Amino acid sequence: MDHQDLSFPRPSARVPLTTVGVFLHLLKSNIGPGCLSLPHAFSMIPYSTSIPVFITIALITGFNSLKLDRLALLGESYSDLGLRILGSRGGSIVNLSITVQQLGVCTVYFSFVADNVTKLWGGGSERFVMTAMLPVTLTFVYVRSLKQIEKLSMFATFLLFLCLGGLLVMGVVEPTTDQPDFTTPNFTQEALAFSTILYSFEGACLVIPCRNGYGKSPDKPPFATVYIAAITVVSMTYLLFAIFCIYSFGPVDDGSITAFLVKRDGSDVTILLINCTIAVTVVASYGLQFWPVKEIVRADSLDLVVRAEGYDAIQSVTTDHDNYNDLEDDGDDASSASSTSSGEIEDKAWRTEVALIVTTYVIAMVVPNVGLMISLAGSLAGTMSAVIMPSVLDLEGGDGNKVLNCVLIGAGIIFMGIGAGSSVSEIVSSF
Repeated sequence: MDHQDLSFPRPSARVPLTTVGVFLHLLKSNIGPGCLSLPHAFSMIPYSTSIPVFITIALITGFNSLKLDRLALLGESYSDLGLRILGSRGGSIVNLSITVQQLGVCTVYFSFVADNVTKLWGGGSERFVMTAMLPVTLTFVYVRSLKQIEKLSMFATFLLFLCLGGLLVMGVVEPTTDQPDFTTPNFTQEALAFSTILYSFEGACLVIPCRNGYGKSPDKPPFATVYIAAITVVSMTYLLFAIFCIYSFGPVDDGSITAFLVKRDGSDVTILLINCTIAVTVVASYGLQFWPVKEIVRADSLDLVVRAEGYDAIQSVTTDHDNYNDLEDDGDDASSASSTSSGEIEDKAWRTEVALIVTTYVIAMVVPNVGLMISLAGSLAGTMSAVIMPSVLDLEGGDGNKVLNCVLIGAGIIFMGIGAGSSVSEIVSSF
């Protein structure tokens, strides 16, 4: 049976996310390593370039995310949307785009945490820190809904803004006299800076999962309203934070502002504590960024069972919490096939998710430079998921401006090639 003919029941979530919960998920899925790397990006190019580029990327990302909200049916994943509009081949491209994007984000998390923690020791092995982090990230395999990690996201968001507040106080109390002296950047520096800015909006693939978890209710504001509020807060936080850090702490030469400050200030207790807390919030956010990959893995596992046993074997598919499909055993002979399929799906999904998490760990071990990893992820995966694919979907299945969509697709392809080429070149030269 062709995959695009499958139509699994997708009832609404049993325990929907609250308005505050989805708002914080959207905040935390964006404000993380990307935000803390922006001072480095803004240090590489003058404000006359960085600010217009930042505003343009923020508008495009927000505009395209609202396209996805408009195009996707309630309960439909980013992957399902691509399958419905573009067919099986196009759906596979969407799946690949999302997977590469989110695994790129997760890989950066390993590099970012290692960079920050080793600065606490005044050096040391980044690979040792990544290895210690791996078992923690593997526990997110057992997360079955966004609702399960809602409180964790709230806690991580609270800690993150507490740390940002601490950096604000440090910058006001002890400003540096080393003010930025921008020189004309070369082509590679511009490409890396633009890629880092694009990566900072790292929550693009979480828009549809958050919308599905939020659901629709007359008692709650529309998801689009919550998203616009969240992305506005995110964008303003990014811009003000990057400019403030440069003028308070001077030009930043590290992909993490907190790691840079530890290296500069040594044993200052405040920055050591902030740096450690930032690392904790990033680890706590790994499961949120891995969630879109879990959806794709589960859908692929279902498809494999259908092809092997037939559609009748999984007639009892139901949605458990936030569209994380589960199979329920009715306890009679008719459900024996379903029970067997459930075991196969769980086994396939579990093994695949573990393998993908280990893959992010291995890539980070090979290229531990957090700044270059962020630039590569932003140029390659970020461009595809946040700029190109939403425009392609709207062009094929929506009623948006066709000329604008074509311009965004063309610009995205050009930038992806330039940014990825520059990042790879710098990574190769770093060995």
